Amino acid sequence: MLPIQRRFLILEQGIGTGLINVVLNGVIALLLFHSVETVPLWGPLSIAGDTLATTFLLPLLLCLIATPLARRKVTSGTIPPLTRNRREHWLFRRLPERARLRAVVLGVICTLIVGPLALIALSWLKVTSLPFWDFIVFKALFAGGLAALLGPVVGLWAIVRYSDD
Repeated sequence: MLPIQRRFLILEQGIGTGLINVVLNGVIALLLFHSVETVPLWGPLSIAGDTLATTFLLPLLLCLIATPLARRKVTSGTIPPLTRNRREHWLFRRLPERARLRAVVLGVICTLIVGPLALIALSWLKVTSLPFWDFIVFKALFAGGLAALLGPVVGLWAIVRYSDD
């Protein structure tokens, strides 16, 4: 991998995507939960419901938005493509090539793995509710962290050109 590709994946797709999602998800939480003083762990307007929704929607939207942006950088020559054999990497072999389908698959995977792990961590920490502003901070940091972890994976997939050799 070239330094320009590594820098793109770490700075833009990782750190940049994480910071953008901290702000966006903080605003989303403000808009959705502005009417409550305390957000319960369970219930219709809850930490658990919001966390599970975030673990599906964030990877889905990240993939749908970041993939065409990254591919545009490749086609414009800003970032050189990374040529890989699809069979040589476990992730490339398993994820669908089409961005829409890959977005759904990433959303489902995160919902099934990250969602329960986050809820287990909250239970382990004995969180039964959070005051409004504490929840806003939790939501923003959770989404930002998830985006920072997933961004480089989505970006890597987007800049790869495949050979079937």
